[in-house]
Amino acid sequence: MPLNRKNVTISLPTANDDASPYDLTDSGAFREGELEIDRRGLRISGVGTPTAPAPTPTGAKRAGVATPTGAKRADLQVIDVVGRGGSGVVQRVTHRPTGRILARKIVQMNVQAEVRKNIISELRALHSCDCPHVVPYHAAFFSEGSISIVLDYMDGGSLSDVTRAIGAIPETQLAGFAKQIVAGLGYLHATARIIHRDVKPSNLLVDKRGRVKISDFGVSGQLANSVTKCNSWVGTVTYMSPERIGGLGYGFDSDVWSLGLSLLECALGRFPYPPSEPGQWTVGPLEKEGADGCALGFWDLLDHIVEESPPRLGEGDAFSAEFASFIATCLVKEPGKRAAAGELLKSAWIEGVDEGAEDVALAELVTRAADLRAEEKKPKASEDKA
Repeated sequence: MPLNRKNVTISLPTANDDASPYDLTDSGAFREGELEIDRRGLRISGVGTPTAPAPTPTGAKRAGVATPTGAKRADLQVIDVVGRGGSGVVQRVTHRPTGRILARKIVQMNVQAEVRKNIISELRALHSCDCPHVVPYHAAFFSEGSISIVLDYMDGGSLSDVTRAIGAIPETQLAGFAKQIVAGLGYLHATARIIHRDVKPSNLLVDKRGRVKISDFGVSGQLANSVTKCNSWVGTVTYMSPERIGGLGYGFDSDVWSLGLSLLECALGRFPYPPSEPGQWTVGPLEKEGADGCALGFWDLLDHIVEESPPRLGEGDAFSAEFASFIATCLVKEPGKRAAAGELLKSAWIEGVDEGAEDVALAELVTRAADLRAEEKKPKASEDKA
């Protein structure tokens, strides 16, 4: 649904509250093309049986970690609910045979056909991925009208959670995170041939070992069926590249724009719009900003992204020239002129990052942020007395 704002045509999904029906096999399995999923698990024609595992997550074998690959539904014991949305929940579960803590994402399938298509696309993508910087998939089931996807549980939350807890992430630590994210995007683009479509801080998950992994392959941004009913879609569209907002074609380079915007937000401790002049950036929240951390209204923000120059760092800002150059190669209005993920890995800002040395600092930062969030959730003394 294109909307005209000033001189910009902004393309939005058509609001439609109607869920479309879906077909089941005689045995009660959900089938879409070569993919079939039921209580026993996921099958993709030519790949294997219901219990055929996804690839063992890269790095797990080296670390000697027990992997719950091909986990069965009965193996999972629910601990608690760690996330909730309009179309489902995320549970923290224990995999009994290995003792591993995992995340179980439950998504209702009584939704629009386009939403189901994207959920199935995520399943296909997760099943084929074998990269240490992408959240590993372990199993999937269909039961009682919903699909459950079993993934690694990332105990540090997301980069969005980290910045909300501690503010701006120091550049040295941010480079350590960035190298992992770029490596993950490079794998998705060059090897898996997948466009993520929803790169943003809340989809970059971290753990207390200092690792960051890419999650949610464009599904979370598709779960909304109207702009007014779902804030998650609004949160997604603000990280979109200018060509996506304008309804034009998009490709791997659209993920690169979203990456640059996400990293700049983590460095500043606030969303980078409205942008400051190069050399005049301040770290931390603006005096007057909206609930989403941006002082611009939603429509004005989209206009600004499409029409105005992208954010730029400059001499006098509290960042290195290497970081400024990295961001500049991501935030280019013309998609074809943006750097590819493989080129970003060779950038001066992250090429020299020693991942082993950074792990300790990253682990300490994520743990501190998690501890601060846990402390905030504790009832105050005054509340206890009441």
